[in-house]
Amino acid sequence: MIPHYVDGCPNDSTKQIFIYKVVALAKNLEITVLAEGIETKEEYEYLRSAGITLAQGYYIGKPGYSPAVFASA
Repeated sequence: MIPHYVDGCPNDSTKQIFIYKVVALAKNLEITVLAEGIETKEEYEYLRSAGITLAQGYYIGKPGYSPAVFASA
């Protein structure tokens, strides 16, 4: 998922609807969603609660070769 949809998602109902639709479609197609550009704890927690399992962004760490895996709830 591109950073445009990640930025401010905890407070943007339009982005939230999009995120939930993407996650639902991905699950139906057995595709793993990667969220890029996570910069705040709130974005991280929201995306994790939405069902996204892979994450990248400065909140997690400097850019690297492997995405972080969300810890189990």
